[in-house]
Amino acid sequence: MVSLVMGTSKEVTGMTTTPAEHRPVSVEAALDTPQSRRPWPVKWWLPAIPHYIVTAFFLNGYRDDWWAGGLICVLVLIAAVVPALTGKYPQDLFDLIIGLDRWVLRVVAYATLMADAYPPFRLDMGGTERVARTWPRRPCGEGPGPFGDPTGTLGPSCPGCRAVTLEPWPRGRPAPGGRPPVPTRPLDSTSVTHLVEDATAAPSMHNAQPWKFRFLRDTASLEMRADPERTMPKADPTTRALHIGCGAALFNLRVAAAHAGREADVRLLPDPADPLLLAEVGLAGPVGPDDDLAVLHPAISRRRTSRFPFTDEEIPSDIVDGLCGAALLEGARLFFPDTWHVQSVLDLVHDAEGREALAPEIQQEIAHWTRTGTEEGPSRPEGIPAHALGPRQHDVTAPVRDFAGRRAVPGRGSATFEKTPRLALLGTTEDRPEDWLRAGQAMERVLLQATSDGLATSLTSHALEWPELRWAVRDPASSMGHVQMVIRLGYGPAGPATPRRPVPEVLDIA
Repeated sequence: MVSLVMGTSKEVTGMTTTPAEHRPVSVEAALDTPQSRRPWPVKWWLPAIPHYIVTAFFLNGYRDDWWAGGLICVLVLIAAVVPALTGKYPQDLFDLIIGLDRWVLRVVAYATLMADAYPPFRLDMGGTERVARTWPRRPCGEGPGPFGDPTGTLGPSCPGCRAVTLEPWPRGRPAPGGRPPVPTRPLDSTSVTHLVEDATAAPSMHNAQPWKFRFLRDTASLEMRADPERTMPKADPTTRALHIGCGAALFNLRVAAAHAGREADVRLLPDPADPLLLAEVGLAGPVGPDDDLAVLHPAISRRRTSRFPFTDEEIPSDIVDGLCGAALLEGARLFFPDTWHVQSVLDLVHDAEGREALAPEIQQEIAHWTRTGTEEGPSRPEGIPAHALGPRQHDVTAPVRDFAGRRAVPGRGSATFEKTPRLALLGTTEDRPEDWLRAGQAMERVLLQATSDGLATSLTSHALEWPELRWAVRDPASSMGHVQMVIRLGYGPAGPATPRRPVPEVLDIA
């Protein structure tokens, strides 16, 4: 036990202090493990000698020539040359370099603190250390639980449980007092309709909704297919945006299944001979006790694309960290660029707008999927309606696409948007159809989490639709290989709902 007496303190009552009442401050701390009294050379050298040999090879080598920089310096040099030759950053090499650096710093920490334990012989590769999920353990088990704990058995919400510790909860093990697995009943057409209805609430490029679903009764599974009639041959010739939109619908389906007590067993691109078959989703099993997707279900119906001004209020760092973690859970990365990089992205967006204005074939695609309120005939259940266009910008400071262009929109006003928009770049290591589907799932998870956190969001893919501009959106200092979407976040109007195709139009029950 270590005890310290540090000066005096003043009694605090409300917002005032009483100088006359001085009390000594006593701080006591218990050591987790008693330290030995061995001499400092023994602590400093003996436990870490094997690591000193390894780190010498990592840093200094054994010869006084080109190898004197050590293995890490050689790998850094290779990592700098490879992008110049291939145009692609070697992600695996980056992860290895970070792992070697982490090993060296761990040895330095152990040796500096003169710890009795040996540093672990472990190579933790990657730019982000894995964070254990933590649950507050409550002694009494009373009161409602926190967000993400519908059982009400976890989390300090009563006066007697405010001083609790956070402990990592093992994945695959039910929480104390948690819900047992829900027995699953055979899927009927009504249940499948509800699942697909939630899935189709996902965003897609120009709200084209480029998906179709087929339910197979025998296997209790859903197939998700791309709808080739809803592609954008000019703006999206590679169908990257189509895959991202379908990936977002796939994530909504997973959330809806978890909410219904079913585990979604997803296989991406199961048949190489059928590229339109994007995913197979098995729904026969019960949801696992560690599945946390169901808590996002209320956000599916509340999520909107907001083309309205946001305030300049800062987003708290814990919310930002949560959004980055949401992307990581789906195999993608979310990066919040600094002010200089945000301005660079805005410049690229303006460049894309200029290119778009000079491309009549792209203008025709946009006009096909956009309504200005002057069209005759019945309204269509797809595309962007006039009420969702948002106001025009006085000074174009936010990356909000003006789908109306020079076309008149009755009753449409103008507004001043935020001067410094808060942008996030969502990216993946590779740039294949499978990565696009994963990016779509990560994008939707971020959007649903942001909606749950009270944020308004909108998407922009202006600069990403031009290959010669897309590469410049990425931050060269980050480990993100390919930017898949630019997300605008902030506090402001959520935006109106946009139409969706009827479920019978997108669902086939076999």
